[in-house]
Amino acid sequence: MDSDILNIKVVFLTLDIGNSKTKWGLFEYDNLISRGVFLNTSKTPEFWNSAGITDIVYSASGKIGDPLKDFINNQPHALNLGNIPLPFLSLYETPDTLGRDRVAAIKGASVKFTNTDLLVIDAGSCLTFDFIDQNGIHMGGTISPGIKMRLKAVNAFTDKLPLLSEIPNAIEPLAKNTSSAIGQGALLGFLYETEGYISYVKSHFPKLKILVTGGDAWIFVKFIKIKIFAEPNLVLMGLNEILKNYVEKKGWN
Repeated sequence: MDSDILNIKVVFLTLDIGNSKTKWGLFEYDNLISRGVFLNTSKTPEFWNSAGITDIVYSASGKIGDPLKDFINNQPHALNLGNIPLPFLSLYETPDTLGRDRVAAIKGASVKFTNTDLLVIDAGSCLTFDFIDQNGIHMGGTISPGIKMRLKAVNAFTDKLPLLSEIPNAIEPLAKNTSSAIGQGALLGFLYETEGYISYVKSHFPKLKILVTGGDAWIFVKFIKIKIFAEPNLVLMGLNEILKNYVEKKGWN
């Protein structure tokens, strides 16, 4: 660790820019001191201007709204995660297509747990699985529809099946009406896919640790009866670690 960076006050702003919303976190070096969410089209939080922000890192899987774009462009030290190499070793054959939210989650998980086989599950718009071995090498993973996307697909690709707005909060495999059948199908498919993936990886790596994040991670916490670690701020933590390492090793031109 570079001691110089610890001798000055640093405030890092991390931005996880999605399709419609931006999640943000303010860090004083390693400590998350504030976080929030706003619509991509909304104005940026007023207090950012007086927060003493020294450096910014952002990951964009969606379109950056004009207010946020203007804010970023006015900062002297802003790092676009999409413009730097992967911050870890990976066997992924197309690293440029590895989603930057996945990159940040993998980095955050690798810092939280070291020297162990690790499965990172992100339950957001999509359900992603990423495996990191005990040497810190990203071995690959999968992408499938998230639970809300499954519910939307049933409605979008049929003429008569309704769109459900809520995820079931209980397991009832023998549903007695169509809406319930759709909800249970989405929920059980989501859970069975996850349990099956975990079972497969654990059969090869018995000491596997499992870390979950994302807006729908509560489903795993509630229904999956195996030991998992939930970290809702994993992507923000990973972004902060990437920015911290960048500032320590390279600084700004």
